[in-house]
Amino acid sequence: MGNDMQENREQAIAWIGLSEGGYSNNPKDPGGETNFGITARTYAAWNTKTGRPQRSVKNITKSEANEIIGAQYLDPIQFDALPAGIDYLVADYAVNSGPARAMREIQTIVGVAADGVNGLQTLAAIRASDQVQLANAYCDARLKFLRSLKTWKTFGKGWTARVEFARAQALTLIGRAAPAAPVAEASSKGLEADISSAPMVAKITAQAGAGAAALGTVSAALRELPETATTLLVGGAVLAGLLALAAWLYRRART
Repeated sequence: MGNDMQENREQAIAWIGLSEGGYSNNPKDPGGETNFGITARTYAAWNTKTGRPQRSVKNITKSEANEIIGAQYLDPIQFDALPAGIDYLVADYAVNSGPARAMREIQTIVGVAADGVNGLQTLAAIRASDQVQLANAYCDARLKFLRSLKTWKTFGKGWTARVEFARAQALTLIGRAAPAAPVAEASSKGLEADISSAPMVAKITAQAGAGAAALGTVSAALRELPETATTLLVGGAVLAGLLALAAWLYRRART
């Protein structure tokens, strides 16, 4: 593995760790008991596979979690073969919602068979795409999927922050935008099995639409920032103001 690939891999795992946070056991989270992004079920299966003694996911080490993320989520999506930026977006989606779901999403966007496997045809289509447009379309599609889940009302704010953080970091790698502030809160799993029924989707979409639109406007504004030295100097202040505006608009839309 080349140095650039290794650096991208390590950076992606670090960002995923920021988004996942530490231990959580929210009864509304379909992933159940989770620590550093690894569910208790995944940890138990990993210990069985590797011949290690079983223990609580509360006691998982950061290095163990990173090892599992690499083997269970990055390797199945062919992380090292993906273009910079897109690699991290697919990896973050994979950890949050499963590798197959993450791959089917991007396959649908680039127009190849959505079989959940990153083969030669999928890689060629991804590499041939405009990377900025693909990154934005992928993040938008991911948010659309998350809004379809029954737990959107509970976890939607955190999921939105996570996706927008991933979008900004990916665009940084692609070379089009300034980096975003990290998401420090623990993130729940957005699993496909948790997709809501049609009536629930309609209800949730109606409740979240205005707030999501406001966040989308801010995200679009971030993506349009020019690449100048002045922007780099004031980017932190601009970003803080835009995020504060998004939070105010989101709260206003929900009242």
